[in-house]
Amino acid sequence: MNIDENKYIELYSQARLNSYSSIQEHEQNFQILDKIASKLSRIEIIIRNRIDRKMCEFNKNWLFHLQDDIYLDTSDEAKDHNTLISKQTFNFWVKVVEHYKIHNCAFEEDFLDISFKNTTTKIKKG
Repeated sequence: MNIDENKYIELYSQARLNSYSSIQEHEQNFQILDKIASKLSRIEIIIRNRIDRKMCEFNKNWLFHLQDDIYLDTSDEAKDHNTLISKQTFNFWVKVVEHYKIHNCAFEEDFLDISFKNTTTKIKKG
């Protein structure tokens, strides 16, 4: 990364950088986080789609007939089913699983076919 060290310190803080052996180590930490974030995004999409498929088995319009304690974010202009499911938070999906007691459909033993073997889990807090 070609950035002035003083600018780097201004952006991230000296205290944070002091917890690393070098700026390069700090940057490597971001690279590791990038790899993990993309895998977590995939997991969230897979879980969301599994839950939606299960709920649609009971009622195709389930999304529009939720209990009051499950908040559906409809702030987007689009109100179609597919767009709405993609806009909901992970917290929304957890509440749906809890309320409808469908843990097994969302978290079956083989629900992920993604390999995490190449992801380094050594992340330093700073």
